[in-house]
Amino acid sequence: MGAAQATPIAMEDQSQLKVPGVQAAPQFVPPAESAIPDNAFGKMPPAADSPQMTALSVYAYWLSTQAPTGVEIAGRGYPEVPKPKDGYDFKRGEQVRWPGTT
Repeated sequence: MGAAQATPIAMEDQSQLKVPGVQAAPQFVPPAESAIPDNAFGKMPPAADSPQMTALSVYAYWLSTQAPTGVEIAGRGYPEVPKPKDGYDFKRGEQVRWPGTT
């Protein structure tokens, strides 16, 4: 038996080939402290085992203790939002912006 040789694969379009050394790997740059949005707990969310998260979990459990299973309950989920009569339009959407945004 002879040695097996791989046949080179000819590519017609080589525009998507990545040539090593040509493109630098993107570097992660953390955001500035002032760019991090505040939330209800300060700068960072509470840890999963924090007293705040434990309290939220216990409260959610307590809320559901009298809820029947397998039944749709009023107020659960989000209501269906009807489509606008004129349809969706990016131009009109640009008119509805939060003050101070660009």
